[in-house]
Amino acid sequence: MNERNRTIDICKFFAMVMIILVHVLQRTTQDFNNSFTGTFLIVLGLPIFFFFSGISTSFRKPLKPLGFFFDILRRGLNYMWPVVFFLVLRVALYNQWPDVPRAFEVFWDIPVMGLWFLWVLLWLNIVSDIGLLVATIFPKYKKICVFLLVSISYAIIVILRERSIIFTNTFIGYDYFIAYTPIFLFGYLFGEKLFKYINIWVSIVSFAIGLTLTILIVNYSRPMVVIDLPTNIPLFYIASLFAFLTMYGLSTLVERVKFSKVIAFMGRFTLEAYFYYWLHNWIIPSLFCEHCWSSCGNLFHSIWTLPFIWKELELL
Repeated sequence: MNERNRTIDICKFFAMVMIILVHVLQRTTQDFNNSFTGTFLIVLGLPIFFFFSGISTSFRKPLKPLGFFFDILRRGLNYMWPVVFFLVLRVALYNQWPDVPRAFEVFWDIPVMGLWFLWVLLWLNIVSDIGLLVATIFPKYKKICVFLLVSISYAIIVILRERSIIFTNTFIGYDYFIAYTPIFLFGYLFGEKLFKYINIWVSIVSFAIGLTLTILIVNYSRPMVVIDLPTNIPLFYIASLFAFLTMYGLSTLVERVKFSKVIAFMGRFTLEAYFYYWLHNWIIPSLFCEHCWSSCGNLFHSIWTLPFIWKELELL
């Protein structure tokens, strides 16, 4: 698409708010992941980004060999610089310089703390690029080429994981890749048709049906994907689909109000907002201000900084 889609940016903003709330409450609320609130917020947050990654991939054109090489290079740099940055930052702030080899061993074996999704997105985009490269030979079957390549890579990793040839959470976070690739494929299949038929009634019905069914599924089964502990995976995917319907309906409704431009603008910087939050509320408090780990302090600090993130990013 030549222009940004405001609905997507609004939806990304709301999803990022959910993710930040999840991270705050995970550290401040006992047994949060198994609670209704925890599962509900998680389903409304992270899967949304994999949906949109799949949707954006559906708009991409076939790649020629040179374009394939430069796209892989560009995406590798875009996804990996935050991982390297936070690795070096952690080593520096915690004075781990004598044990740098161990730090890099952790870097490769365990995706750095909360940045596992960058590894998964990098892998999904590499496989998608291979599909787009194949699509130069079969341009009419671009959608099928990408879908097959991603599905085959997914099946291979599942088989290797089941046979213990690869282990939990190594290198690119295989368990997370297994958990979220189907959601990426759902978004890829929805793709281009998703934004063609929008009116206020579609938005209201989408939001109402999506929210109701998401609440029912989460309340009934607590579908959850936690590393090493996948539970009710099929219901997690169903809940994620309805959660996407909820957020999509909400975003298309919010798009009609005057302040939607501000929300959409902030939604353009969800990755930066996540880095800002992670640095400000996880690394710095743990080093210099232990009392900031209190539940009230974390929750208050996270909420009041959100409206100002976009302004602070302009000043960096």
